[in-house]
Amino acid sequence: MRIATIAEKRSIGLSIMPPLMAQYPDLDTDGFVQAYTIAFRHLNASFRYPRGLSWADYPHVAEPRYRPIGVAEWLTPRFDGRIRMEDHTHGDGFDHRSPAWVAASPQFDDPEAEGLRRFREADLVVAAMDCDPSALLSLHRLLGHIFPEGIPKWRVRVPRLVALDESSLATSLRDAPFWEDVEGDGRLAYARTRRFFDYNFDVNSLAVLGRTYRAAGGEAPDAAISKFGLQLLYALRGRPPMGEGHIVQMMRDWKGKGANPRRERGWTEFGSAASRAPIIEQVKAAGLLEWEGKRLKVGGLGHRFLELLHPDCEDPNLPFRLDDWAKLPEVDARARATRYVKTFFGKQKRHLARNVRDIPPGLTRP
Repeated sequence: MRIATIAEKRSIGLSIMPPLMAQYPDLDTDGFVQAYTIAFRHLNASFRYPRGLSWADYPHVAEPRYRPIGVAEWLTPRFDGRIRMEDHTHGDGFDHRSPAWVAASPQFDDPEAEGLRRFREADLVVAAMDCDPSALLSLHRLLGHIFPEGIPKWRVRVPRLVALDESSLATSLRDAPFWEDVEGDGRLAYARTRRFFDYNFDVNSLAVLGRTYRAAGGEAPDAAISKFGLQLLYALRGRPPMGEGHIVQMMRDWKGKGANPRRERGWTEFGSAASRAPIIEQVKAAGLLEWEGKRLKVGGLGHRFLELLHPDCEDPNLPFRLDDWAKLPEVDARARATRYVKTFFGKQKRHLARNVRDIPPGLTRP
């Protein structure tokens, strides 16, 4: 049986191999291939922003565009069906054993063409991914690249990985739903709405908040103010200096303001476990936070930047708002996201025009 597999990274791809080969003992190792989504897992990092927009074009709202992807650099070596166990020591000081390939030959001569051919000829594609919507959207992008004429919904199975021990993996593989079922369960629509908002917020932020940043005296050439980076800055204003660990905890336990109670764990938190540290780093890199000993506080530039913003730019309930919108029908969700972006950046443009003269040019692209 010809099988192709997809995983977020090699360690997960290797972990699924023993139970996969046990479930499909007739697996054709000569035709096997495995690809990884780690290269474009964080979709916001792969946005392709528009070029050539003028100041008059903002606020600007459009369909998200992404940089091209491929599978050439993210394929397994060819292997003969054997998996070996390697002993190694992690940073925790304990010894561990993990699976590794026993390669039978080097990488393919033309990895992109050979990888695509093997995926398209496979009897079954197994995509072992996390259950969250962002991971599913990454998978959707890769499948769209592999199958440009349409994803074969009854040849692709997507096991829900809840644990990586062999017994749990075997159960996930056995009960894996087909793409037909996954596509309609709401997670893709949820992720598309989130990416639609992120893309359009970022496009406008690079220009409008970028110009505001320079009016405040900011000079970092690659400064970018994200939706949550901005709200974090507001949240830290007026607080005593905090250690980074305490800031992350505050983000995880985000409660918003007013009538919005803290929701269940997930994307309704302020960022995710993977994104909170990068959000803090982004604000630090722009010079908006500064150190006081081993703690961080809003610096002089950060205070000047916030003073140049329209009062309505502060929105501590944005995480809850985005979660509510993403659960609506996609057309309604995008309408609300569009209205928010146009209102937010339209107000800020007018606020700048009324309150600041001789504004240095802002960024129109990264």
